[in-house]
Amino acid sequence: RVVSNGENVPVYVQLRNTEAGKLVFLANTSDAVLDNVEVIVNECRGLCEIDMLTLEKREVRGERLGDGSVRAILDFSDSQSYVLCESDVEMLAPEFTVQPQRIANDLAFVLTQRPENMLLLDRACVSVDEGRSYSEARPIERIRDNLLKEQYRGEVVLRYSFTTEFLPDTLYFVAEPTRNMTVRINGVKCEPLSDEWRLDRSFLVYDVAKCAIIGENHIDVSFDYYQKDIVYKVLYGGGNEALRNCLAFDTEIESAYLFGDFCVRADGGFETVEDRYLCSPFGFTLYPQGDSIDLSCINADGYPFFAGKMRAKGILTWHSGDATLLELCGRYAVVGVRVNGNDLGYGVFTDSFELSPYLVCGENELELELCFSNRNLLGPHHRHD
Repeated sequence: RVVSNGENVPVYVQLRNTEAGKLVFLANTSDAVLDNVEVIVNECRGLCEIDMLTLEKREVRGERLGDGSVRAILDFSDSQSYVLCESDVEMLAPEFTVQPQRIANDLAFVLTQRPENMLLLDRACVSVDEGRSYSEARPIERIRDNLLKEQYRGEVVLRYSFTTEFLPDTLYFVAEPTRNMTVRINGVKCEPLSDEWRLDRSFLVYDVAKCAIIGENHIDVSFDYYQKDIVYKVLYGGGNEALRNCLAFDTEIESAYLFGDFCVRADGGFETVEDRYLCSPFGFTLYPQGDSIDLSCINADGYPFFAGKMRAKGILTWHSGDATLLELCGRYAVVGVRVNGNDLGYGVFTDSFELSPYLVCGENELELELCFSNRNLLGPHHRHD
C-alpha cells in the first residue's frame, strides 16, 4: 500500500518474494514531486534501499509496526524510482521531511560547443521507372509494406527531401547500405566517405555540403530491390507468427538521416499533446545554430531529433539565504554537473543536486553535460491519428 497524507499517489509498485526476502520496486509515474510517501509492506522484517549504480544498501526512513508490517517513508522527484529489499538493519527515524527551497528553473544557458545536430528523413517519394516519375511523399513504413505486398523485384529510387534556409559548413547524409546503392543529391553523384561513420559502423556517410542549395534539396537513393521467395511465402502464404519473427529480409527499406552544424525548425510549429509529446503536421527547415539553448525543451529549440552529448554553462547569482537545491527540468538520460569547477558527478536516477558546499556569494558558474538517448532520433515518431 502506498499513500501520502492518507491519499493514493501515482506510484507504480511491483513486489517479488525471493529467497533473501521481499523485493519492492516503486516508480513515480507523474511529473510531480512527491514528498513523504508512505509505503506499507505486510509481513516484512524491515526495508532498506539498493543503490542501482553501486548495489550498495542504504538506510531508509521508517519503522516496524506491531502487526508485523513495515512502514517506509520516501521522497520522489519527477519520475524517480526506488528498489527496496527486506532487511534486518535498523531504519532511520520515521520523520517527515520539509523539502528545501529549490533554485528557480529560469537560468539562461549557452552552449560551450555547438553539437552536431540531426534531422530524421523518414518520408520519401518512390520511383520504380529509373527516376522518370515519382509518387507523393510516403512514410518509409508504407513504402516497405507496398513493395512487399507487390512482391516487386527491380530497381527502386527513393527521393528524400529537405529544406534549408542557409548552407551549413558540414552536412552529411547517412543511410544503411543496401544492394548496388547509388546516392545523388540534386543530381550530383556522391561517394561514401571511408573514414566517417554515424550511429553504426556499417552505415554509409556521404558529404553533401558542397552539393546543397538554399531551398528544397533532393537526395535520390537508387538500389536493387529483391526478396527471396521464402519471404513472401512466410508473409502471405500462411506462415505463422513464429516464422514471421524469424524472417531475414534481403533488402531493407529504412529511414535516412542528416548530420551537421544546423538547427531544425518545425515549419508549422509544435503542438503539445498529452503534456508529453511535441507534434508537428508539417515539414522541417534547417537554420543556423546559435549559442543559447533552452535546456528545459531542446526539442522545440532547434534540436527535435538530437541524440548524444550537449555541454552548456550558465551563471547562477546566489546570496546567503537563497535556495541551494538545483532541480533540473527537461528530458535527458544522464546529466553531469560542475559548480565553480567542482565536479558533482553524474545523475542517472535524479535531477536534483545540492550546491551549498560549492556556492559563493555573487556569481557562480554552472556547467552541465547532458546526454540524450536515441529515442527522438530513431523513433517511432508517428501517431496512428
